[in-house]
Amino acid sequence: MGKYAPLEEFLATREENTTTLTYEEMEELLGFKLPNSAYKHRAWWSNGKKGGSKFWLRVGWLVDSVVLNERVSFRKALDMYDEATSKQNEEFEEETCDSMVTLDIADIPAIIKDLHILMLEGLLSHDEFEEKKASLLSLL
Repeated sequence: MGKYAPLEEFLATREENTTTLTYEEMEELLGFKLPNSAYKHRAWWSNGKKGGSKFWLRVGWLVDSVVLNERVSFRKALDMYDEATSKQNEEFEEETCDSMVTLDIADIPAIIKDLHILMLEGLLSHDEFEEKKASLLSLL
């Protein structure tokens, strides 16, 4: 098994349908620091072919939400969308919006680059990308 085996084993043995780990918890579990791209780019956490996805996809889990440099929420791939999940997502979105208000203008180019990566990976449509990019550029 690879160096991410402890994360795979942790997720594979979870009985719950969702779990959240801080970066610190993951690094303690793994025994090493996550790569810089996991801290800088949301795309590293995508459920596609790039980044670390193979380490959770292999055991049937998906990344549900990410707060860069803080925490990652995972959910079992077969977990049905229900009212509890919806409430968690709403709370996460509110929290994310609150953190976006304190966004440093210097971060905007990096965010646009990350959004572009998400578009290339098929996680955002071209129109969604352009809309988000325009919204960010209007803050400059």
